Amino acid sequence: MLVGLLLLAGPVRAQQVTARLSTDSVTVGDRFTLTLVAEHPFRYTPLFPDPQDGDSLFGDLEIISRSDPSAQSVGSGIQLDSVVYEVTTFALDTAYVPAIRVHFSADADTTSAASLPLILPVTSLIPADAQGIQDLAPLVEFPAPIWPYVLLGLAILILIATIWYYLRERRRTPPPPPPAPPEPEITPYEAAMTRLRALSEEEALDQPERVKPFYVELSDLLRTYLEDRLGVPALERTTRELMQEMEVRTVRYRLPGPAPNRIKEILTLADLVKFADYVPPAEQGHQTLAETRKAIDSIETKQRQIAPEPPPPPVIEMEPAVVEKG
Repeated sequence: MLVGLLLLAGPVRAQQVTARLSTDSVTVGDRFTLTLVAEHPFRYTPLFPDPQDGDSLFGDLEIISRSDPSAQSVGSGIQLDSVVYEVTTFALDTAYVPAIRVHFSADADTTSAASLPLILPVTSLIPADAQGIQDLAPLVEFPAPIWPYVLLGLAILILIATIWYYLRERRRTPPPPPPAPPEPEITPYEAAMTRLRALSEEEALDQPERVKPFYVELSDLLRTYLEDRLGVPALERTTRELMQEMEVRTVRYRLPGPAPNRIKEILTLADLVKFADYVPPAEQGHQTLAETRKAIDSIETKQRQIAPEPPPPPVIEMEPAVVEKG
């Protein structure tokens, strides 16, 4: 009984959450881990953040996967639960990790605690020893060569011979036929559909070496269409910068409602494949291809509603001239 009273009278520690990164600095696209450790009494059950709730909970980190929670007893009625997130980042200079909140539940009692925010340096892809543009070297004097004058004389003789041959053949050959009409210009929508049809014939997405070229081409054709059709610099912007460009009022009203979210999901998945070596299943690749087609079709429909294409000019039939004989 005395031991029980001492245990009950011992100090009760409140819930604490600690966030730890597996590295001190990263390069854009590197994979690393974020570990959340929750310290709490036995009677509480921690509820860690789910990546399905949105990446905004993790700041500049992109979540790739999450491990199952693990528990460890440290005595005195205290338990440590932890979960490991595999993450990457595409931030420039620094990646900010906000305070991450973990909820604890025990019967009808619910409480929460948050970790401290973290800042992770992101190193540049440009090497530190890269040198700038050097000054021009001084000019070196060379003696004047004779061969340019020889070539100039030969060129004049060839020009005279060519003109003489042209005038001679012109008298013999009939005039050339009129030039063919120019080929119709391909619209951004037609160009995107052509590239999508070529990608739809890809049947080897179950082979890892074919996955990355597939998503690189898919991202490039979608960005090219957005740049040519909407006038946004999609090829020169990161995914996050592009989504900010598309929220500008002059661009946003030209987009259908679900198009921005659909474009963000497609480009984020492509970034994970290109920079973090993520290999999604083959059926996800075909589904992403179909989502890309839907996004382009919906944007094209909205564009044509805002500014319909002008009708072709009418064909004017000329009546044959009547020549009266005198």
